[in-house]
Amino acid sequence: ALEIAPDDAEASFHHHGYDESVRDDFVAAVIAANSASPDDLTVWARLYAEHGAYEAAITCYQAILKDDPMHFPSLSALAEISAIARRYDEAVGLYEGISSEFPNNYKALLGRARVLGWAKRYDESLEVYDELIHLNPADTIPRMEKARTAFWGKMYDEGMQAYNALLEPSADSLLATALAPLSETPNSALAAEIAALKEAADDGSLYQGYERFRQNYTGYEETVTAEQR
Repeated sequence: ALEIAPDDAEASFHHHGYDESVRDDFVAAVIAANSASPDDLTVWARLYAEHGAYEAAITCYQAILKDDPMHFPSLSALAEISAIARRYDEAVGLYEGISSEFPNNYKALLGRARVLGWAKRYDESLEVYDELIHLNPADTIPRMEKARTAFWGKMYDEGMQAYNALLEPSADSLLATALAPLSETPNSALAAEIAALKEAADDGSLYQGYERFRQNYTGYEETVTAEQR
């Protein structure tokens, strides 16, 4: 099958690669043919994962990591697929390994928190969610998932605390309120800047854009003064 379409992994896959009766031999042939090309082998891993053949996908990613143990895309994908395949301990170990090499990596921390919850290791899951909340208090995803996980573990008080924290005023919402009086400015450039910041409040980036706004504000004031003359 590899000889039929050597440059088209998807065509080869659909011709013969998904045949369960010869899958192990076929995957071995794929790895041998693509051992020098992690990118090509990644294509095969994704094809198997997309079709639910998780063990074959895991084998492909493991082959990549054998030559490059710190290949981040493969580590991350392998952790995700291991979790989907309910190999929770392996997934947690992979996420921990990623975090040791890439401290405070959002994707690794969030993945570990989720897998620990799925594995019913609720206390450990909540600890990781707390790490994420500490790293970015404005991010609502860890807070929502922490609350849900707490309820899974029948820790109702902690779950309610996490949900209630989502209702507390954030730096973004407080800043939006502070900017509201300026919305009536006669200067169109300043009004557009404020409108953009207020829209950003929905995705949590308002506060990040405030410093740029503050630095530009003096210039806007000078423009307003000139327009009034």
